Amino acid sequence: MVPSTKDNMPAHLADAFPSPGGQFSPPRYVSPTVEDAPEEEQEEDTPGWRTQANEFGVFREYPERPTLDPELSKTLDEICDSPTLAKDAPAKQTPPKTIFWLTRHSAIGIAEDMSGIPGTGDRSLDDFDCLIDVLLSRGFSLEDLQGFRGQLAQRLLDEYVHPSGIFSAEDGWSEGSIKIPLPKTNAKYKSEEDAPTFVVDGLFYRRLTYVIRGIAEDKHFAERYHWIPHKAFWQPPSSTRDSPEDGQSSREDSPASTSSQSSSGHSSQRAPPIRIYTDTYNSNAACEEAEKIRNQARNPADGADVEYVMFPIHLWSDATHLTNFGSASLWPIYLYFGALSKYVRGMPTEFAAHHLAYVPTLPDSLQDAYVKAYGTPASADVLRFCKRELMQRIWLLLLDEEFMEAYRNGILVVCGDGVTRRIFPRIMTYSADYPEKILLTTLKPLARCPCPRCLVTQDELSAAGTPEDDERRRANKRIDDAKLQRDIKKARALVFKHGYSLSSKRVKALLDSKSLNPIQNAMLIVLRKSAFSTRLSPFGVNFYDLFAPDLLHEFELGVWKGVFRHLVRLVAAQGDDMLKEFNRRMRHMPTYGRDKIRRFWNDVASRKNVAARDYEDFLICAMPAFEGLLPLKDDETVADLLFELVNWHALAKLRLHTDITLSIFRTATRHMCEAMRAFANTTCTRHKARELEKEAEARVRQVVRKDPEAQPDRKRKIVRFNTLNTFKYHALPYYPDYIERSGTADNYTSQICELEHRHLKRFYARTNKIGYSLQIAKHMRRAALLRALREHDDYVPRRVRLRQQKAELSTPETANTDATDGRVDTALPPTSPLDHHAISATQHLMIKLRSWLVEHGDDPCTKNFIPLLREHLLRRLLDDLALDPEAGFSNAQCNGLEIQGDRIYRHKILRVNYTTYDMRRDQDTINPRTHPDIMMLASPGENDAHPYLYARVIGIFHAQVRYTGPGASRRLRQWQRVEFLWVRWFDLDADYASGFQERRLPRVRFVDATATGTTPFGFVDPSDVLRASHLMPAFAYGTTTDLLGPSGLGRTSCDNNEDYKYYYVGMFVDRDMYMRYLGGGVGHNGVGIDVFGSPEHSSRSRPAGAEALDSDMDSSHSDSSSTSGFDDHDTVGGPGAPPEIEESLQEEAGEVEVAEEASEEGDDYADEQFIRPWDDEDTEGEQDFWEDELEAADHDGNGERADPQQWEDVEALAARLEREEDYYLDDVYAAEGFAPL
Repeated sequence: MVPSTKDNMPAHLADAFPSPGGQFSPPRYVSPTVEDAPEEEQEEDTPGWRTQANEFGVFREYPERPTLDPELSKTLDEICDSPTLAKDAPAKQTPPKTIFWLTRHSAIGIAEDMSGIPGTGDRSLDDFDCLIDVLLSRGFSLEDLQGFRGQLAQRLLDEYVHPSGIFSAEDGWSEGSIKIPLPKTNAKYKSEEDAPTFVVDGLFYRRLTYVIRGIAEDKHFAERYHWIPHKAFWQPPSSTRDSPEDGQSSREDSPASTSSQSSSGHSSQRAPPIRIYTDTYNSNAACEEAEKIRNQARNPADGADVEYVMFPIHLWSDATHLTNFGSASLWPIYLYFGALSKYVRGMPTEFAAHHLAYVPTLPDSLQDAYVKAYGTPASADVLRFCKRELMQRIWLLLLDEEFMEAYRNGILVVCGDGVTRRIFPRIMTYSADYPEKILLTTLKPLARCPCPRCLVTQDELSAAGTPEDDERRRANKRIDDAKLQRDIKKARALVFKHGYSLSSKRVKALLDSKSLNPIQNAMLIVLRKSAFSTRLSPFGVNFYDLFAPDLLHEFELGVWKGVFRHLVRLVAAQGDDMLKEFNRRMRHMPTYGRDKIRRFWNDVASRKNVAARDYEDFLICAMPAFEGLLPLKDDETVADLLFELVNWHALAKLRLHTDITLSIFRTATRHMCEAMRAFANTTCTRHKARELEKEAEARVRQVVRKDPEAQPDRKRKIVRFNTLNTFKYHALPYYPDYIERSGTADNYTSQICELEHRHLKRFYARTNKIGYSLQIAKHMRRAALLRALREHDDYVPRRVRLRQQKAELSTPETANTDATDGRVDTALPPTSPLDHHAISATQHLMIKLRSWLVEHGDDPCTKNFIPLLREHLLRRLLDDLALDPEAGFSNAQCNGLEIQGDRIYRHKILRVNYTTYDMRRDQDTINPRTHPDIMMLASPGENDAHPYLYARVIGIFHAQVRYTGPGASRRLRQWQRVEFLWVRWFDLDADYASGFQERRLPRVRFVDATATGTTPFGFVDPSDVLRASHLMPAFAYGTTTDLLGPSGLGRTSCDNNEDYKYYYVGMFVDRDMYMRYLGGGVGHNGVGIDVFGSPEHSSRSRPAGAEALDSDMDSSHSDSSSTSGFDDHDTVGGPGAPPEIEESLQEEAGEVEVAEEASEEGDDYADEQFIRPWDDEDTEGEQDFWEDELEAADHDGNGERADPQQWEDVEALAARLEREEDYYLDDVYAAEGFAPL
């Protein structure tokens, strides 16, 4: 056991924790909260202003003392992420009086329901129930509805003008039009202005300066704005045991065969303060821009109390379909205020997104206008030119002279907190998918240089992650200089003044070297009007740097989707049985958390109706699912690849980065790119991967749609792995540097934009479907007003209450115990975030120990149940006695323990609160039936490599106990509630090389209950639980009945009295879990793996893709084997590839247009090229492979002869495989310990 202590615990937390346990445990960690932070004060001899370090060791350095520090007003509710953590009710405020009629209880509920009625009779029974709930509510009165009419309510909402803030008198929607010049070959004009124009109507937009002023004046978030950018630092603890985490582990019942773990031993080291990056306001870009503003001359009209601040702007734009069927769509532009915490602005329910404009599309009447002007239809080049020109001219309208004046000299605003500030708007990031980035940067799709950030060519994309590629990126960075502007101006003059074609050689000669279009970029033009220099501005802005990486589309729906799709093809190439086995494994993959890993019910291989979050779940669970499905020589390569991909993805999604994690991220990027090339050059070249049935059908439909008379080949074609030759893969090395520049990726991920689309789709359903853009804009305004009014009313809508109840209630199913009488435990209400854990206080599910043990006497789980329970309870109670844990307890002490009525009480769930790595409070729910696995800290000093223990919870109990034996105090003689968990222990497989350096997940197994000298079961103090653990079965090794006999208590009914031989520890299941294994989590306070041990996880013991031919070979084999003999710098699909591949490289580079067309079929074929089947080259290729392996085994890294025995093992295995007709035989897998498939 791990006893507890509350000696160093803050007073407001001490009473929340249960009674302390025995003295043999390290001190338990107290999770600091924002309430524990000391008052901030100026430290001497520091530049600017520095805050005092809080409980986590985090402090901030400001260039000047801010007027308002939002961190001081932060409450505990604001840092709680779980819906089952109790939160305080918000304070009521006085509503505006101009629409005071709508603040009456009855009218508000009716108005909210009325605002969702589009007049088409599509209300559901649930909507009707919500209306009835309003009518039956306590505050409802018919008098409130006197004179109430729906049309009147909407009109009053539309006419209401707030005196200041969002949607004030000036901040409203405007309708505008855009003029586009129409070029034509051989049509010459004196100037571009003389060319015919086409007017595009239907642009709805808001003035940028009014939006900015409204956000600053708004009082809703006024105290949460970080107006002054700063740098945040973290002083890590000097010892890994100075501040232990929420729960310390203990295993008083540790089995003899268990290798326990502890935190890494670097207790004597103390690191200097480490820079941390969390949000826009502590990023390098924000600090640099704020410094430039401070260095400007102050406006002489401003008083000394006027604060000069930056207004960081994040922009998003993305076209979206508004319905599942039909063509209704909208192209919104969103604006977010970067000084508001990302934890607030990223929540759609906070309405922090400001809809800036709804972009119209080119109407069909453009062709009529073109025919009228020139007598001939517009060509495809002209239509593309008009589409690109439209977007740029819309931004010319948005970035108007008034905005540029504010950009240059600022605008004076009395902000919502009462402070007068001069605000300088600055665009920090622009988030969009790749097609829109190409559109906004005026680049050519399908071009020689596809990247909007550098001039790396198409044939160099696959070299990402190499030193040569890094140098090319730095040397060929895209810069908006004077020459580029002159070239664009000359190209437009050739088109309009001299009548050259848009695709003429002279135009291409000017622009093709940088893959540009003759489009004047809106940002370039406007920024030049604001006195920017030839390098865009005296502020040092290069507009190419504004376009942020897009993790959602570039990795999750790009690189990883392409890899996953090809892996499924490779599995399908092994036979239908292998594909069915893969689907079976995914169906049996355990879930985790409330919605972190959900059940894979469908046929995963077919990828039907999957979204980005599903691909993320696939990645987290991929290693156990794919293990053993490919030949042994490829299985290791695939495992290396999957580990590096999930490791890179975990680092990219961190919400808090430090200088150390960024360094690890850069190294991980190189490892990931190395693993990708190894996979492409070895595994992908050994197998003929064909289209899946779904892919072949989609390809045929696409061909027929383009040409109804075509007769496409309906056979499943061979496809190549082409992900390395795409921009999405090329973009991945940019992430670490961009995080350092603009903050972590969740500040600008396009996932925020995709979530905001839900509002548009919901409001579209409330329109009449005719001219819906303006109607959607009005609905957005009404929703914002009604939401503000709702804050002044105590009525909670029915749907909100139902969501809260769903979050609070747990499934009242029995947890594989004897409770089959239908008894239901009371639902556990939301729990205080100050508590470590929560268990229901009821005693409904009572168990009489004697009769229960008699009933289950044959179950092996009940062996030594009473002695183990007695020892556990005694150690919990006798914490003040000096006891030797090896000596045990005397008979007198054992007889002094009393359990009231010999009864214990069972509970369904345990909720464990914990502090995350980014200093927030979250919660795990432990359910013995659905989510039973837990992790704890091991005893110090036993295993520095893995500091955690694992167990499976069989039951959650409490009992009323007291101690009356020798040394009993008055407190011990009183009955007290003691909570405990009955668990089945896991052992770490010490023989399995795992961890970051080995690119493998840690592997555990159940303690053998049939062996002598082990303790497979035991009891745990709930306060010792660190978190719920995600343990995935090692499907490749099969199941066994040897570890435990038939048991109805130790297993669930679906286990069929079997256990998997091994389980893999899900290190990547969420961000916090990942940081517990990587180490250096700020909120973890040095517990587990500390900041000194985390850099070791950036190294690898062997190159990616170095095949392990036999796990039983001498360990030196991995040092002498070849990594497949390919050059990391060779382009995939280069020399030696079939001619069809070489000819198609240029076509494949244009993944954008192909992706847009294929997306209508529900799939994306941008990452591969269909080719004709190769000749049968399996034998020759396999022979070359084994010759390389024999040569590698023959010589070690220094050119000397390797171990003779190792060489004989490799040669014998190679000879046997050459003799076999099929080397996917079960006996090969059996040699590795895999179960037959």
